[in-house]
Amino acid sequence: MTSLIGKIRILENFIRQKSLDLKSRLVSFLLENEEKLQNLKQKEIAVILNLPPESLSRFLKELKQNELICTNKGKIVILNKEKMQNLIKSF
Repeated sequence: MTSLIGKIRILENFIRQKSLDLKSRLVSFLLENEEKLQNLKQKEIAVILNLPPESLSRFLKELKQNELICTNKGKIVILNKEKMQNLIKSF
């Protein structure tokens, strides 16, 4: 039963991720995986989200300009969770 519930949650997340546009998928991913960001390279994030690396770079640059994130040696650090959550709601 526990295994089935876990699989249903994974499927729900998958469906929700696919239904969002690219920017909101990225912001959702960053918020949901904040603790994992220090171990992920930007190329890995692009693969996980099925985004071209160029698009990911563009979206990250936009988030940096809005002072929502910063990068340190290629690692992403979230600066303002509340604004990012509001950003998802506005998509």
